[in-house]
Amino acid sequence: MTKKPDHSSFLKACELRAFFIVAITFGVLIGSAASASTGKSSLKTDVKAAIESAKELVLDGRRMEAVRTLFAVYTTLTTEIELQAKLEKKTSAANSVKSATRVELLRSWEEIATVFLSDKAQNQYALAESLWFSKPKEAMDILQAVMPLEIGNLSIALLGARAALRALDCSRAETFSKEAEKIFAPSLEVRLIRLQLQSCLISDQPNLPPLKVVSNDYPIDWGALDSAVRLLVVKDLWRRKDIKGARAAVVAWESQASEDPEVWYWKWKTSDVLDSKLSGATSTAAVRDRQAARNYLRICSEMTPRRRKIYSVHPELCLATESVESDLKSSEKSGS
Repeated sequence: MTKKPDHSSFLKACELRAFFIVAITFGVLIGSAASASTGKSSLKTDVKAAIESAKELVLDGRRMEAVRTLFAVYTTLTTEIELQAKLEKKTSAANSVKSATRVELLRSWEEIATVFLSDKAQNQYALAESLWFSKPKEAMDILQAVMPLEIGNLSIALLGARAALRALDCSRAETFSKEAEKIFAPSLEVRLIRLQLQSCLISDQPNLPPLKVVSNDYPIDWGALDSAVRLLVVKDLWRRKDIKGARAAVVAWESQASEDPEVWYWKWKTSDVLDSKLSGATSTAAVRDRQAARNYLRICSEMTPRRRKIYSVHPELCLATESVESDLKSSEKSGS
């Protein structure tokens, strides 16, 4: 999960009005690699100028224009990095500088995209954040209403998408997801939401191709979001009725995130179908992994607000506790 940045430095910096305009950034940036030493200095200067310009636009109530400014610079930088990487066998010092500059640009972009510009909007967001786990539809309504007050706010779009996915409202999730992509497309969290949305949209269509979790558009290293991506992989295997594949994916997932309650839910769920088919049992209750069910219920019952925040990238976090508990009680009562 992306850590929310400290906005204090941003707000202080924004008090100083800059006099440059967006167009200046691009012409100079494209030619930034013309010389080794001068180019490096020029590149950093021009990216910094673009960031300051974007901050000014946010203060003027033009956050989406600021986003477009940063996206244009990001695209130019990325194109230069990829082109230079193709021309050179090893990463050059110049390309390393560009990569570091891009990281700085993304950090500032996220800061601009998530800062709240009004107390009312921030208070409403906090209320929605407290509700999305237990009352996702109410959270959605609050966030939908507050969006016009904070146009281009990434936090609102992401939470709205999660709340909609938790409520199994794929349509509204798509609306929030598209808004998040407009605001900060390179974000891993935004890409994850898009994949979760796609999973929601095709959940009842087993004959469709696999969900592209890893492709040219999505990196292999998801970092802190790895467990959420593994969940998507398992769900997609399950959708395509590849039970053995799903079970193998759960085993690999368990070795990496045994404290994630969704690991145990899917270990319970996949053991049910697979073992009943292999054993020829007439009752699936006879072969369910009870210990996995107990682990799932225990971790969910012990879920503190802090731990819930850690796993908030799972829209379906602990959503199946009632059905798992009911099934576990039934199987224990029958003695199977």
